[in-house]
Amino acid sequence: QFQEYLKDDVPKNQDLSIMNYWAENHKYPNFRAAALDLLCVPSGSCDVERTFRCLRYVQRPDRSSMNEDTLRMCMMLYVNKDIE
Repeated sequence: QFQEYLKDDVPKNQDLSIMNYWAENHKYPNFRAAALDLLCVPSGSCDVERTFRCLRYVQRPDRSSMNEDTLRMCMMLYVNKDIE
């Protein structure tokens, strides 16, 4: 998906927000799921590096067939694993 994404044209609609772009874009399901998960996190509530580390752990190559809902749940569980 990454190579296809890099070759894709830039959206023409300049008024489209990044959140709306990924909410409406189903062409890259793995990127869409990751973007929606990351974009919904308020900027002050989570360390960015921690979030990307989490995504790297959760969406490994051996888990590439994971669907969007499962990826979202795994991200939530991993980020909140220390909450009792």
